[in-house]
Amino acid sequence: MDPIEALRAALDLHHAGRHEEARAGYRRVLALDPADPNALNLLGVLERVTGNPLAALTLIGRALRRAPALQAARQNLDNAVADAVNAANEAVKDVRPQEALALARAVRRAAPGEPFGLFVEGLALTVAGDLAGAAARLDPFPPPPGTEVLHAGTRRLLRSLERRQAEGPLLGTVVIPLHNMADMIERALDSVLVSIRHHRATAGFTPGRFRIAVVDDSSRDGGGAVVTDWARRQDEPGFDVVVLTNPRNLGAGAARNRGALMGAEGRLLWFLDADDYVFPDHIDFGIRMLDHVPDAGFARTGMRFQDIDAGIPAAFRRNSEQTYPGNLCVRTQCHAFVGGFPEEEMYFPNMADDAAYSHWLKTFFLGVKVAVPTVHYTLRPGNALDIQRRSGLIEKGVPTETDALGYAVSMHIRHRTAALSARLGEPWDGPPRIADGQPRSVYLDGSRPPDGPPG
Repeated sequence: MDPIEALRAALDLHHAGRHEEARAGYRRVLALDPADPNALNLLGVLERVTGNPLAALTLIGRALRRAPALQAARQNLDNAVADAVNAANEAVKDVRPQEALALARAVRRAAPGEPFGLFVEGLALTVAGDLAGAAARLDPFPPPPGTEVLHAGTRRLLRSLERRQAEGPLLGTVVIPLHNMADMIERALDSVLVSIRHHRATAGFTPGRFRIAVVDDSSRDGGGAVVTDWARRQDEPGFDVVVLTNPRNLGAGAARNRGALMGAEGRLLWFLDADDYVFPDHIDFGIRMLDHVPDAGFARTGMRFQDIDAGIPAAFRRNSEQTYPGNLCVRTQCHAFVGGFPEEEMYFPNMADDAAYSHWLKTFFLGVKVAVPTVHYTLRPGNALDIQRRSGLIEKGVPTETDALGYAVSMHIRHRTAALSARLGEPWDGPPRIADGQPRSVYLDGSRPPDGPPG
């Protein structure tokens, strides 16, 4: 068939809405002459009508390069550019960066001077994570008319992402459950921030970001607002504060688990009660201990007991330091494997959820320990340490639960231990797991008590 007749036949099909047949007709013309500008232009128009802006822009751009004076192609190119820019912008909003980049770059090839092409490519590169490329597109040029607000917002996003990229990935999260401790929580928060700073000064560089996750466990004294106000006053790179609120009082274990979810992408977790505080070397000790013993799943330090530290019996100190969450640094993987702190009703309120959690950690993972105290355990009226002191439990040592509640807790611990043992055959990319149920610890400073248990 004569190319002119073939083109006319394809155009008739196009006008009749028989798009697939028209597309095949245009391609037959291009098979005879791949550079036919009219066929390229009309096929581009068809692709635009049928919702393929990238193909439309590419074809019409080729037509104009072949025949720069083809006025119909020039008008069609303007429409195709507008379609492609809109499609690229929608792809950016839907976080489809590769699609957005392909469209934006097609705009730049077809219309090199089109300001919207540079702009939308900058948006796409921002979403794709190429922050240097995005800055090269957005920073040197004024925003296209009508995009001033979007341009300013994108540049602000870009600066924030560049800062976050420079800070590095999330290293670890400090989880603080909060229940009616509005008068104490700022002291805890200040101590964590000082400890983060100390680690950075000791390490000599900023190795990653830290997060403080405070879980307001339905406080009635405005503690959550105190945390929010404290967070607003901070202006320091490399750490952020997350404040969560439980709709009702669920207990410290459930609050810790919820906070730990906020640090799931990091590699380490610390826990601190809102009325306690840590010493400056606390964060650094946890990181260095686990880096020193990569096979360990958790690390523990010593504790200082407010006002009564000198009189604490060795057995009580040992038991507290093996169960209290505040002197613990745990790999996030290991926390997830044991299922976090138990949340069943028998553990609430204040019924051995920390002891159960510690039991599962040391049953399945090597622990590393030092005796250096890095956390202050507060003695105040009505808290756990005060109850233990007044009831004589500190002098008696570890109590044995013989009532129905204690029996229920004991059986639950055994059941979960058995369920976790059954999972040891599953794929695992964390530190080695203990298979025989015999706790093992590494004491880095020779502090292992001569009369203490092995774990």
